[in-house]
Amino acid sequence: MPAFIDVNGLRTFKTKQDEYNLGKFASLSGGKVTAEQLPSFVDDVIEGYVVNNEGTITFYSDAAHTQPITGETGKIYVDLAATIDGSYRYTGSQFVAIGTSVSTADKAINDANGNPIIETYATKDELGTASTTPTTKNSLGVVQIGDNIDVDAGVISVATATAANLGVVQIGGNIDVNAGTISVKTGSTTQSGVLQVGTNIDVDAGTISVKTGSQSDTGILRVGTNIDVDSGTISVKTGSKVDTGILKVGTNLDVTNGTVDVKIASANEKGLVQVGTNISIADGVISVATASDSNTGLAQAGTNINVANGVFSVNTGSAAQSGVLQVGSNISVDNGTISLNATNITGALGYTPVDSANLTAVTTSEIEGLFTA
Repeated sequence: MPAFIDVNGLRTFKTKQDEYNLGKFASLSGGKVTAEQLPSFVDDVIEGYVVNNEGTITFYSDAAHTQPITGETGKIYVDLAATIDGSYRYTGSQFVAIGTSVSTADKAINDANGNPIIETYATKDELGTASTTPTTKNSLGVVQIGDNIDVDAGVISVATATAANLGVVQIGGNIDVNAGTISVKTGSTTQSGVLQVGTNIDVDAGTISVKTGSQSDTGILRVGTNIDVDSGTISVKTGSKVDTGILKVGTNLDVTNGTVDVKIASANEKGLVQVGTNISIADGVISVATASDSNTGLAQAGTNINVANGVFSVNTGSAAQSGVLQVGSNISVDNGTISLNATNITGALGYTPVDSANLTAVTTSEIEGLFTA
């Protein structure tokens, strides 16, 4: 990762005016020495691209480094890709950078007479002492090293970021970098990442909250009475006479798609029955109508009627109590009607009475004659 220099808080250069005359320095135009300030022996400036292979410098006319340039003495070669120390000359056998070799902790600057002026590199706490314009957004220059940046032997490095210090970080899992843009992958059941807030979820100041559930809105609910939660598992207590809960479907009940049905009662099976004639239901109370001459219903046992184990019986009639009598001899019963006829009477008397229609009148004399001696 390239190191970036913090240009905030640049301080004014400390110019060594007591040692150097700034008028002796060559001025730059677009980062290059102007033609009128070049030495008289320079006949031409050739631009190209440098490749430094372990100290062996080769110039190419193209950025792809496919067309090498043959060196010539008396010419200056400028590396178009360089941002500093981009000027070279050809010695007759090799290309060398224009200037005098110095230690890695210093930088060589030549004055107008070609004499090297050695200035110290900028450190973390102090700008370099070379009289050079500070870097801006649009022009090259020197910059002061800012916080969390180190310079060692001219090498700039950025500290590793921590919770307390700014710095560089390494891209971790589920993060992509494309053309300098960092993006976080979309989260899923198998991959960590960012998620979009869905329905019935609120985000306020970075805090995610879920709405309270209701009949019309999905949300979270608090566990109520007769419900247990253990290790994230919700269970409902078993219902009883004193506790509300879930019940197991018992005998004569059917469950289809969550619907409970009760079987129809029969002589052999318990179940639901429909209220029939002369039966009423009020507030869950079943009652049977009172029996009358016109309605079937319940009747109360009256005088001379006995009820034992649900069986009605009527007392036997006698001279002292009302009750039922058994039809005796010489009495006829037809469709519940008791009657007597001539046959019944003859049978009861033991003889046939005289038919009055067959009787003739007896005179008084005949009657008196019966009593005359």
